[in-house]
Amino acid sequence: MRKLLPFFCIALLLTTCIFGVLYFLSSKNNTEIVEEIIDKTTVLRSSVESGIITSKLEVDGNVIGDSPDIYMDSITVEFTVDSDKSSFETDYKIGDILKKDSFLYRFRKRSTK
Repeated sequence: MRKLLPFFCIALLLTTCIFGVLYFLSSKNNTEIVEEIIDKTTVLRSSVESGIITSKLEVDGNVIGDSPDIYMDSITVEFTVDSDKSSFETDYKIGDILKKDSFLYRFRKRSTK
């Protein structure tokens, strides 16, 4: 039994070293992982027909306006709280032309362009 103990320790040490080397050789570089995710990412864009306002997201960007070919088909807003319905106001109807720098709607006494 005493003669087998050093053999098992050496075998365990060698096995651990071999698996460690194989693990490091098979792992990918972080930049390769990020590039792989970007390559497999698809961006989907669609107009919103209806939905529930749950949060507000603000971004910087350019707005297309004063174009006769671009108009709003519909504005649908569903509220999670019934008391919010009375505070939502808009002056536009289906097919109206939205002028540049005009307010689209008013909600809780705040106007939004």
